Amino acid sequence: MIDIDGLEKWTKYYEKRIQRLKQLEKILSLLNTKGFEKEVKEIQACLRDPKAVEKVEKEINELKKKIKEREEAENYLIDIENLIKNYGKEVKINKEKLLLGKNLFDNRNYQEAKKIFTAIKNEIENSVKYYKEYVAEYQKVKKIYDEIVTATIVPNKINKDLKQVKDIANKKEYNRAIKWIRGLQNFLEDIKSKVKPVISINSSFESLTVNYWKKISFNIKNTGNAHAKNVKLSFSKELEAKGIKPFDLKAGEEEEIEVNVKPLEAGEVPVEIKAEYERWDGKKYETSQIFTISVNEYDFAKTWEEPTKREE
Repeated sequence: MIDIDGLEKWTKYYEKRIQRLKQLEKILSLLNTKGFEKEVKEIQACLRDPKAVEKVEKEINELKKKIKEREEAENYLIDIENLIKNYGKEVKINKEKLLLGKNLFDNRNYQEAKKIFTAIKNEIENSVKYYKEYVAEYQKVKKIYDEIVTATIVPNKINKDLKQVKDIANKKEYNRAIKWIRGLQNFLEDIKSKVKPVISINSSFESLTVNYWKKISFNIKNTGNAHAKNVKLSFSKELEAKGIKPFDLKAGEEEEIEVNVKPLEAGEVPVEIKAEYERWDGKKYETSQIFTISVNEYDFAKTWEEPTKREE
């Protein structure tokens, strides 16, 4: 006699397994199985066998794991390719190591490929970090350098060190270049803080006449180690002056300035001559010197003569 209850139980059991296989088939169809055609074919061969549910579940889980490994390795490879696209000219790329990783990837050894891709990505990212840091540090130093060029005569050591930094950076050894450039920055900052213009004034005053104009030459020299900008000369109240214009004077150079002056007092007159000037960064300086000028009263006898008597 047929066991109806037992048959119904088996029928429901098999129907349940068949439904599960259909679910697994749908799951399989949603997976990105490119490159896993062999595994897919083996799984599909079992999708009509209710007894193979556990086997199919296991193989799909293994396939998912492989797909995940491939996607992770592929994502690292995409990241590497983007880094090379953006920074390939600026940073070193271990091409042999990258080729090894690609060969492992093509041979579906995704775990080992991922390890290599991870290492390469980290190497490139570190290089990019040092490259960006170098660029930022170089820009800071170049700004200070440009300021110093406008301020003073640049020592040969600075130009040599700057060239050395560029040579190291051209080899893509940015970490080493950063150490060099920071040392150079400290040196430049030290120069920047110490250099200053120093203006000296010299003139050989001839004898002047009170309330009469005369053109006088002044020798202005910058004895400092920084260029002087916007040099302005002014005179104390004993001497009126005209024709004075601001001028610049480089470190170590001198210039002859002609000024129209008129003494306002007679005698041995002390006159203060002041020079106000600036550094390249606007820092102001002042120099003053006192000259004693011999100022004569006007001699009317030299210009007036008694009229001669007319002969009759």
